[in-house]
Amino acid sequence: MDAFSFVSYGEPVPHGLDYLQRQIPGEKDRKVHLCRSHHRAHALQVARLANTPPGLIAVFDNEGMILGPQRTARVFNNPMERSTYYLATESSVDVLTRDQFGRDAVSIGEAYRRFSYYCGFPSHQQAGKTMALAALGDRTAFGDLRLISGGADELRVDLFGDPGEPSASVVDFFTRHGVDVGPPREQGEPIEQIHVDVAAFVQSELERAVAARLRHLVDRTGATSIGLAGGVAYNCRLVAALEAGLELPITVSPSPGDQGLAVGAVLDYLEVVEGVASQYPAQARLGGIYVPSLPSGPGIRARTIQRANLADEIASVLLRGGIAALIDGRSECGRRALGARSIICLPDPEPMQRLRVAKDREPFRPFGASLLASAVPDVYQDRGPDPFMLRAPVVRPGGPAAPIAHVDGTLRAQLVPDDDDSVLGGVLRALVRRHRLGLVVNTSMNLAGQPIVETPEEGVLLFSECQAIDLLVLADGPLVVSRAET
Repeated sequence: MDAFSFVSYGEPVPHGLDYLQRQIPGEKDRKVHLCRSHHRAHALQVARLANTPPGLIAVFDNEGMILGPQRTARVFNNPMERSTYYLATESSVDVLTRDQFGRDAVSIGEAYRRFSYYCGFPSHQQAGKTMALAALGDRTAFGDLRLISGGADELRVDLFGDPGEPSASVVDFFTRHGVDVGPPREQGEPIEQIHVDVAAFVQSELERAVAARLRHLVDRTGATSIGLAGGVAYNCRLVAALEAGLELPITVSPSPGDQGLAVGAVLDYLEVVEGVASQYPAQARLGGIYVPSLPSGPGIRARTIQRANLADEIASVLLRGGIAALIDGRSECGRRALGARSIICLPDPEPMQRLRVAKDREPFRPFGASLLASAVPDVYQDRGPDPFMLRAPVVRPGGPAAPIAHVDGTLRAQLVPDDDDSVLGGVLRALVRRHRLGLVVNTSMNLAGQPIVETPEEGVLLFSECQAIDLLVLADGPLVVSRAET
């Protein structure tokens, strides 16, 4: 290890590095770098993991670093990075302007978190459930009420109150505007129409306000492309809506949230310390790679297989209505399963229902998918998906993917090149050879409330626990694990 690069949040930029260097084992002369901006580390991922950097980059987050000295012990009541806009070139990434940076401002990411709590999803990690629920609701139930103002100038969020009481500030917002939304939903309670409509309201406000702000900044700067980063960039409905509404290409880094900040920290070190500003290919497979041993245990049967035969073996299982789990090479960095740690099945009702029950996935939440690039014209209406499953474009009405699309006609999918050499790419081509569409349902390799599988040993444990999975593929053996015949 030649250097350590650190990125933090919720604190001022430290003036010295002694406290970090004392915690680093080994040589004293090892280089230590502290990123001076949480948001710039986000922005660098978009700027550098592309053939050319997008001209305008927007980082929408809950919070980043404290701006200037810390003025109050309550961290989130300090001036902070919340929404930051950058101009990017091949040699620089510079701040253009900021929104919601004042002492008591609420960011658009924090607003979405608070609305998620009100809807009964008590974590910013569950914001995707709010997004999915929104498609079933009616934003017009609240007339022309506005949560977020601005566009030509700074975006402002009409929320107050303690971040530790997120639902209360949402109820307060509606009460101040003469709307009774009732008490927040507790996790596990039935979802009522008011919760669905509130989800639709906050999603609509997010899409409207961000589009207005970016349209103004595009007009101001002449940018011809936009990059999105920060946790809000995981909102795949927002990404697709912006691309359609602004009619500009939108780039999102493979892991736009804090999971990808390690990449941003490295890029910041390279630029600030080494003076290197380069473009790198975007990739998500940045985790561990493991050579599995032949597993054994009650109820399972493991065997070796030629890698050339893996795709046909998996396709045969899928065509029989089965479900397969894949561990193939390095694990993905971020929230999206992209074939390295995935559970897949055909987009048919029976295996999808088995998978939904096994993962305890709510009925209003759609599954993602993976499809060959050559299948995109048959599946999507106008714009297609991306390699990292970060947008949800509209599918063709009545087309082959319509049965698995969300209620709003969108489908979040991973675009797989036709010549992709991964196991997943081989499975999709094998399906085409057998006269099926090159598309599978793809979800992360875990069960509800569990982290995504990393190692083959964890994969075997999941396979033993989840009887809905018919085949476990350990592609780096290569090995396949199936149920023992009784």
